[in-house]
Amino acid sequence: MRLKDIYNHFFGIQNHSKSDHQIAQKQNYITQSQSQEGNQNIFNLNTVSKEELKKGNYDIGFILETGNTLLGRNQLEQAEECFQLVIEKDEKNYQGFIGLGNVYHLQGKFQVSQNNFQKALDLNPTAFETNFYMGSILLVQHKFEEAKHQYETALKIYPNSAAAYKNLGYIYFHQQLYEKSHQCTEKALLLNPNNYDIIFNYAKCNMVLGNFDLAIQLFHKCIQLNPSSLQDFLLLGKLYFSQKKLEEADKCFKSALAINPKDSTAENLIKQVEQAQYLISQSKDNQKQMNDVYTKNFFLELGKTYEMQRKYQNASECYQIAQQLNPTNYLIHLILAILYQKIRYLGDPILHLKEALKINPSIQIIHQLLGLNYLCQMKWQEAELELLEYLKNNEEEPQVVNALSIIYLSDQNINQAEQILVKCLQSHPEDIQTSLNLSYVYKRQKKYFEAKEILEKIIKRNPKTSIAFFYLGDICLAEQINIKQAINYFNQAINEDPKCFEAHLWAARACIEQQELIKAQEHFSQALKNSDHYLIKFIIESEKELQNDYLFFKQLEMDEEEGYQQEEEEEDQQEEKIKLFKN
Repeated sequence: MRLKDIYNHFFGIQNHSKSDHQIAQKQNYITQSQSQEGNQNIFNLNTVSKEELKKGNYDIGFILETGNTLLGRNQLEQAEECFQLVIEKDEKNYQGFIGLGNVYHLQGKFQVSQNNFQKALDLNPTAFETNFYMGSILLVQHKFEEAKHQYETALKIYPNSAAAYKNLGYIYFHQQLYEKSHQCTEKALLLNPNNYDIIFNYAKCNMVLGNFDLAIQLFHKCIQLNPSSLQDFLLLGKLYFSQKKLEEADKCFKSALAINPKDSTAENLIKQVEQAQYLISQSKDNQKQMNDVYTKNFFLELGKTYEMQRKYQNASECYQIAQQLNPTNYLIHLILAILYQKIRYLGDPILHLKEALKINPSIQIIHQLLGLNYLCQMKWQEAELELLEYLKNNEEEPQVVNALSIIYLSDQNINQAEQILVKCLQSHPEDIQTSLNLSYVYKRQKKYFEAKEILEKIIKRNPKTSIAFFYLGDICLAEQINIKQAINYFNQAINEDPKCFEAHLWAARACIEQQELIKAQEHFSQALKNSDHYLIKFIIESEKELQNDYLFFKQLEMDEEEGYQQEEEEEDQQEEKIKLFKN
């Protein structure tokens, strides 16, 4: 999906109902009369510039309208100049910030876009547009809860917005709250009955809820509005297949293949239809096999195909239909949970794990998966209960024990963490992660000798374990005895894994303590190259010692820059003196 398509889908610039006039942009040429000469001047919008607008002394309303027209034509640089001029003339004009937010969104600068929408919202928190646009930029970044709050606020201000109901329904669909999604999308459809996106979303809702006949009607309407849509033919064909209407399904899949002759999904689906037709032609003895083909096997296999192609949204939809057709099959819930564990924004794995556990309480691995997912969400108490339940029948399994040790460490139960790790290591002496976690616990207890002993055993077994070198360096720093040795360990960690940004960060700390400032600068630079800047920022902010070092490093950088500037100024002055002397 191109940025422009995403923009139109969530920001609702096109295909609005009349009730959404507040956020729809005009697509016509702008005219403006000037009282000085009494003539009507028409801008050539292909060449309009900020300088021309300034010279013409136009009012803010006209400049805003010009910017919106340019935005609608995708002339983003010129539109940006218009909105910046609006803000220059009136820094409290929230519509200027909305315009800039729209421009930056179309350029893919989501955070900058969000910042501008936030400024608009701060200036006018009770306007429908400010809440709507803020919700939309949050939505494209998959910040569903925050986006939902903004849309709900927008609908309180203006309850007849089809676009807001449509996007709210989209959020509920991704959160697997299908009934709520159905209600919101239905309201959007009543307000704007001919909008393709709304009809498509409503069709998908009904498909997942098992309202197949209505979903079929809706997909037919989608195809009338957009006859070249590959996905509509594929989804309609799947629904016909689930209803055992093989001829109609075959026509849909062949229509999809005609749109894109290279589409492997359409080819596979046509083969599935041929297989089903063959089974029917054989005998009635194949009825059970046919039912499997029509129900879980068909949609499960199709979901797996999509997953292999990394079409995760399509895979999710197929698994959901399979689950609707087989409500007592716990395995489908497990498949969905594992998919959502991998692609978090698609849905909540915990919901499906709970459903799987209801259907079959004897499957112990579900407790493990639940515990690990609760741990990811930092729900410590729920995670501990599920992991302990799993350990009742699976004693000292390293992955679960390590997860429990994290929970105990977060609650400052260091001794309890030590006990379970020691016990686990007796049963699994070769497990590296358990050894690493135990060394970390010993470091927290200031048992530095024991921690080093464990790490040296790991390195002896596997000399390329970079994290073990990193831990050794961290212990040396904590001891404050041999900083040079700490630097050596960090360098060994980096040699084994050049992208180990933690080793670079801690090496920078150690270098600053040794007054090796150039090396510290190099390590900070490498850390920033090798990791997400937000992650680095989080680590720097959470580690007070590192924070102080980093601030020192930044100050040093600033002082250095000032020194260079001063040197340049002195050189310039010297050159001037030489010129004067020569003259």
